[in-house]
Amino acid sequence: LDCGWLLQEITVVVRRPDLHPLPLDEHLSETPNFTELYQHALLHPALVPKLYPDLPEAEQLRILNVMLLAGFAVPVLSSRQCGAFLIPALLSTNLEAPPDNSVWHRVILAVHSTDCLPRGDCFTATVLSQHCRQPVGLFSRLVAKLAQLSQLSGPNVKKPLLSQHTAVIHLGRTELVLAENRELGCIELRFPTDDGRGLVGQVTQCLNTLSQTQNLHYSVLVELPQNPNEAQGEQQLLFARVEDVTCAFGTDCDEDEVFVAGQSVSRQALEAQLRFVLPQIDHEEYECFVSHHSEAHDSLGAHSFANTLLLEQVEAFADSLVHEDIHRGQSWKLELLMRSRVVVPFVSAAAVERIGGDIAGGVASELLLEWWLA
Repeated sequence: LDCGWLLQEITVVVRRPDLHPLPLDEHLSETPNFTELYQHALLHPALVPKLYPDLPEAEQLRILNVMLLAGFAVPVLSSRQCGAFLIPALLSTNLEAPPDNSVWHRVILAVHSTDCLPRGDCFTATVLSQHCRQPVGLFSRLVAKLAQLSQLSGPNVKKPLLSQHTAVIHLGRTELVLAENRELGCIELRFPTDDGRGLVGQVTQCLNTLSQTQNLHYSVLVELPQNPNEAQGEQQLLFARVEDVTCAFGTDCDEDEVFVAGQSVSRQALEAQLRFVLPQIDHEEYECFVSHHSEAHDSLGAHSFANTLLLEQVEAFADSLVHEDIHRGQSWKLELLMRSRVVVPFVSAAAVERIGGDIAGGVASELLLEWWLA
């Protein structure tokens, strides 16, 4: 594999013609496909032979396959409803008139090294800005994946507005705004829906796909409610992982105060401000209970199924029990399981192997109960 040759050929597509012109531009610059590539980041298959006139078809396909595997190209439908490839690196650097989303719910995707944001802790904006860094091109590759997912989420979905720093994408009937938060070094998600579990899950599912090729570590964070007893000048923004918030919300249900990542938070304020990521445990009946028993990193199938149900307005409770959570008190979820019409357990091979092991028996007993109910 000649990596140097491949990179050179990929830059025939991924370039700015005004800065890096090629002789073939003289004949192609006025054609619609060339214009769409460098103005809208869409590569039409019909343009490929014209970009590589001296290469046989097999070599052209090889270049495209490498671009697809590396995330340099993402299959989508063009405005003409024909197959094309979205080229993330060619997205515009500006997005005109993004919607006013200042009152929408906010979730933070923090990309970081393995151990700098320990689980069970909360983090200030200063800590995030010091430890979170996005790899170059991650944001544009993520929005390209989401644009592809948007086209699959239903008929007549609005056309996404994409740029290298901001994007507006519809997943099903829900509008999602993504933006690079350069102050925090993170990716910011904003959306109006009061149940954002499925929406956030679809975003992280796409991020999981990218992280597998780049060995990324990331956390999904939300801003904790402010403590009303502190003077306004002394307050600072605190962020915690969504799973820590969910875990705290499900314990000590009779208490007015709960502890989230070591911080005492009013249960009422927690539910009011972060209801959009909390499991809605006040329903009399659920249409589906999705349970996932596995290693922490092995959740794509179960989460994809649950997220799709939530986006389609199916009232589902998505439970994820992983090895690290066996001592966190999962009994409150059994009541929700009994209120569900359908139970769908997802079990990994590793989880099955652990049933006969020497870990706490709660995993095996809860798993067997769900199997029996299903």
